[in-house]
Amino acid sequence: MAGLHRLLALLALALGTVAVSVADKTKDADLRSPTCPDPQDISPCVCTVDVQHNMDIDCSQVESEDQLAQVFSSNIPFPKFNKLVIEGNPHLTVLRNGDLGPASFQIIEMTSGVLEEVQDGALSMSYSTATRIDLQVNRLSKFPFHEIPSFTALTTLWLNLNSLSEFPLITSDSLTDIGLSVNFFGDIPLNGFQGVKNVNSIGCNNDITTIVPEEGV
Repeated sequence: MAGLHRLLALLALALGTVAVSVADKTKDADLRSPTCPDPQDISPCVCTVDVQHNMDIDCSQVESEDQLAQVFSSNIPFPKFNKLVIEGNPHLTVLRNGDLGPASFQIIEMTSGVLEEVQDGALSMSYSTATRIDLQVNRLSKFPFHEIPSFTALTTLWLNLNSLSEFPLITSDSLTDIGLSVNFFGDIPLNGFQGVKNVNSIGCNNDITTIVPEEGV
């Protein structure tokens, strides 16, 4: 009987050691530096990590919205990126909801392309992480401005040189820099800046002809 008790005690000790080992490995995995996905999984996008462990992904060479979605539906061990870059792309006209999968970004740069629309929820995984959204020099006419309050860390929103037909009413407690120059809107409502009380700089170098009162005023 004593032998049986001793055997059970040794078994319990061994199981406990295994559990601690597994927990330690899980903890170590959470703390290790970010590593890029397999290049073959995300091609034609290219991922890089700098000495500060900032992980950037450049998807300038994607040929369609479906290909972009395929990249971000692949195996991405660390979906928290520092920067997304899509520059000079002649194919992407819509950033669709779900195309970026589970990935989040601090900086989103989609510039000098043919982007016309950002769908509702397309950037929702970056609500708490995005500090700068730069969509300059596109054909953007549709953007979910009603989601801006959800971007709690966003300080910079640059939409210069686009095709916005109306001045957007933006609400944000974090924005400090807004760029709306060279768009198609020709007037600014009187309450146009009331929702961005912490902003330091607003670029509106357009053919502004009137500042119109709010409806009912």
